Amino acid sequence: MKVHDIIMEFVITLDRSVPLSDNLMSLYDYFIFRLKEANSKKIIEPIQEVMGLLTELREAWVEAAKIAMNPSTTATGTQHA
Repeated sequence: MKVHDIIMEFVITLDRSVPLSDNLMSLYDYFIFRLKEANSKKIIEPIQEVMGLLTELREAWVEAAKIAMNPSTTATGTQHA
């Protein structure tokens, strides 16, 4: 699957009732803009940027999932009684 297709799937499945969704939509729009730029100019830098940002976003979601699974753990990994 192409990166563009994956991002479009994110857009389609985004729950617009969640306050964070507007920020995510802006980020996804930026990703699509940069990918189109890379394609039209035949340059790799925008692709590398998007891939780096997607990796950071994935890491944030993984961390959020860990916290959601164990609410007594903070983002720093410390336990609360």
